[in-house]
Amino acid sequence: MTEKNPNEINELLRLLESKFGEQTEMMISQLLKKFNYLISREMAIELLAKEHNLIQYEKEFKIKEILEKMSKGEKLNSVTFSARLKYFMPTKIVMKKGNALRIREIVLEDEEERLKLVFWNEAINVLSNFSIGDLIKFKNTYVYSNSLTYGKSSSYSIKEKAKLYNPDEDILIEKNTYLLQGTVVEIEPEYYYMRNGKEEKMRSFRLALGNTISRVVVWDAISRLEKIIVGDIIRVEGAYYKNSEFHVNSLSRLIKLKVLGEDVIVGRIEKIWMENNQVFVRVAERDFIIQKELLNKFLSTKEIKQDISPDTIIDLSKLNLIGKKVAFKQNDSIVKDVYLL
Repeated sequence: MTEKNPNEINELLRLLESKFGEQTEMMISQLLKKFNYLISREMAIELLAKEHNLIQYEKEFKIKEILEKMSKGEKLNSVTFSARLKYFMPTKIVMKKGNALRIREIVLEDEEERLKLVFWNEAINVLSNFSIGDLIKFKNTYVYSNSLTYGKSSSYSIKEKAKLYNPDEDILIEKNTYLLQGTVVEIEPEYYYMRNGKEEKMRSFRLALGNTISRVVVWDAISRLEKIIVGDIIRVEGAYYKNSEFHVNSLSRLIKLKVLGEDVIVGRIEKIWMENNQVFVRVAERDFIIQKELLNKFLSTKEIKQDISPDTIIDLSKLNLIGKKVAFKQNDSIVKDVYLL
């Protein structure tokens, strides 16, 4: 029995409830008891749906099979397949019989091949539910004008959401793409370079990912950064890792999730001192209090020994910290998180 995702299980439960009403839960409980509770509730739902012929078995194609059939001109009216979303193509306007129509394609891949799936007009709205890297099952897609198309009778279910990069757990691999989410702590100036004999511009920003700071270089459509400010929480889809940096091209996506610009302060450390048993730091002509639980991170020490007073630690650290660039997440001048840039 193939493992089904939560959306498919919920659909089977709905079908059972529409047929058996309030008896459905009793039937599930009886089946679980029959198997001495060695099976899951999800499996019990699937077994009941199968017993009562509520599961419609359908052939699921591999991309290679779809491409082969399309190359032979075979008629494909109901194609079901699963693939991972590689990237989004830009929305285009095409004229057809005097009408302007919107069209957008996504590129999908499985273990062997890639293909494009086409969305027209209102169907494009479905794409807002997807992220680069999602594993998606599509049903009832069809071939139209030599393109695989998502239409009114088509449907989808997300079998697996794209995995968010976790700097504490994941090992970065050169030339792989990653899904990032973090706080913008610095936006760097534009940089000019030559490409194919033509002067181009790129821009970069620094993103706080957990306790680490990573540089993200934007090579195409750098105007996207005009709407992002320091402190914004953003999601970067399809970030390409190379030379210890993440790279963003025209097929990558930058999505602003939350604006926290006023809560983040970036500047150079001007002064550090102790007062009333609290650590104060002056940045951008403003004074902030560093909470005790952040001292190790701020001072870049693994652990403050109990036999050394905070005053001594601060005095020893001043020379290394004064003048360094720092980003604070703060609320009412109380530092909630700190990043040395």
